[in-house]
Amino acid sequence: MESSVYTLLESLEDVLEKAKQAPLSSSVKVSREEIFEIIEGIRLALPQEIKQAQRIVHNSESIIDNAHASANGIINAANETAEKMTMEHEITKRAQEEAEAIITDARNKAEDMRMGAIEYADQMLENTENQIKAVLDNFSKRANNVMDFLSKETDAIFSEREALRDLADQNSIVPYNDSQK
Repeated sequence: MESSVYTLLESLEDVLEKAKQAPLSSSVKVSREEIFEIIEGIRLALPQEIKQAQRIVHNSESIIDNAHASANGIINAANETAEKMTMEHEITKRAQEEAEAIITDARNKAEDMRMGAIEYADQMLENTENQIKAVLDNFSKRANNVMDFLSKETDAIFSEREALRDLADQNSIVPYNDSQK
């Protein structure tokens, strides 16, 4: 089962939302197997998403390395060209200027590529982080809603029991109490 963490967390939310409430209890009945299966899927998906982010970073490093290699090749070619042109002063001066321009241009391009790769990797990681935060926020809100609902139900049951006890006290009937055994 290859799913994203986001999809698996939504599945977990669906299971909890569809779970039936146990009678006279604040608990709900869920399939233990289904919950464990979703948790296992999350465990399997997280390393994949982390590996994907690492691959992106690695690819950006590869792009940077290629840019450095290209820049070094350009620099070496410029240096060779400059050495060949040293016979005449004007040619040498011109070659040095061109070599410096090529080197500066290559360094600028390499830096631009490096920054672009870093920004791309950062955007990918930020998107993944934001998706996980959104899922956690949504899950937290839903869990709070369930807790509020169950708390209200517990309060209502308690009130009903108090009303029954008051009714029993008014009629001098002593209700059966488990603690009297």
